[in-house]
Amino acid sequence: MILEIINECSSQELSLIMLFIKRGLNIIHILAPILLMISLSIHFFNLMRNPEDKKLVPKIKNSAIAAIVIFFIPTLINIVMANVSNTNDFSACWNETQEKNYSVPNYLEVDGSKKSGIIQDPKDYQKGTPKPSPSPSTSPSPSTSDLDEVVPASPGLSTTPGQVSGDVEVHFVNPSSRVDAIYIKAGNESMFIDGGYKGDGTREMKYLDRIGVTKIDYYLGSHSHKNHVEAGPAIIQKYGIKKIIVGREGCTECGNGTTATQNAIQSFASEQRINLSGVTYTILNPGDVFYLGGMKFSCIGPMTVNNSLSRTATAQNSNSLVIRADYGSTSFLFPGDNCSNGTMNAVDQKFPGMLNVDVLKNPHHNECLGDSSYQKINAKYVAFTTRKDYLPNNSCINRIKKFGATNYYIIADGYAENVVFTSDGTNLSVKEKA
Repeated sequence: MILEIINECSSQELSLIMLFIKRGLNIIHILAPILLMISLSIHFFNLMRNPEDKKLVPKIKNSAIAAIVIFFIPTLINIVMANVSNTNDFSACWNETQEKNYSVPNYLEVDGSKKSGIIQDPKDYQKGTPKPSPSPSTSPSPSTSDLDEVVPASPGLSTTPGQVSGDVEVHFVNPSSRVDAIYIKAGNESMFIDGGYKGDGTREMKYLDRIGVTKIDYYLGSHSHKNHVEAGPAIIQKYGIKKIIVGREGCTECGNGTTATQNAIQSFASEQRINLSGVTYTILNPGDVFYLGGMKFSCIGPMTVNNSLSRTATAQNSNSLVIRADYGSTSFLFPGDNCSNGTMNAVDQKFPGMLNVDVLKNPHHNECLGDSSYQKINAKYVAFTTRKDYLPNNSCINRIKKFGATNYYIIADGYAENVVFTSDGTNLSVKEKA
């Protein structure tokens, strides 16, 4: 039970404890050596004044050794904790505490008592008898027709499947930051996911202009963090997007029934003096479906959301939408920053086999999921959307290879600048540095 608690990435209280531990280690890392060096200097000064005092020599030696040891202990702890055998979420939780704007969890008053604010989804989205989960090593991804049995239609979006003909394109754009920026084109329709910081949007729009994009139909915000949706308003305005897709997560400062991501997009638009009048928001629930031409998008998670958070809280990562896209027999998984193995387990229980895809956008940039999650996903291709100083470690690379990956791409400066997957409904091809 203790290990289960430690390994649950979606626990904000645990992340807060880790944050305090890491900050304590950082203080020790800096302050202790300074104090010991002051002590060393005093002993050395006294030795200069009184060279015959033999007791000062071992004091100087001990102070120097202590300063070196104490300086390296926090570094060693950080390395060990970040590379623990994460068959679950411990490493991801530890690394997440580096993110900015962490907030203490808020609580809802319900019937006079404090509740955690975790809202269970009340709907039963599963239709018919659940199918057994496929064996990752032998079973193909579920076909589009299979998915029709388990997901209802999403309101406000196209619910009519187009014909699977021609090619679709999924562009992983490199904005030179640790952010997501994904452009998807299917027939005459298109969608953009996230975009990152405001400055990243400028670089992304130059790329879109270069490949001839003049109009985009949908914008999808995976979750409310600034490094995902601050660039959204400029992209929405420039490419005439009228339909914005968000998750159902709440936030303490939202109000007026808005979700955290909707609140974030509207706030960033106001800061940037961008008028988003005329746009409509569609809130996705697990089981909702919409189409871009013949490409099908299914919301398969998260099953639960925490509505008692600030929209900037680190734990909003676990509120990220988990989206599966299918075109013919080829499939993609876009989980935003949802690095929780608990989320992946819940998705697999509700929608057996739907995590099993060809291409995975690795959750939370360079972070690594646990063995059980990668085994369920069993992706042939993995795209890490990160930057050159936040690369996936060797343990993570070995793990994705162990569970099916034959190719991986690091979308960052100095690595794969832009990566484009093309599917004809049967075959996938990949082009780097597009």
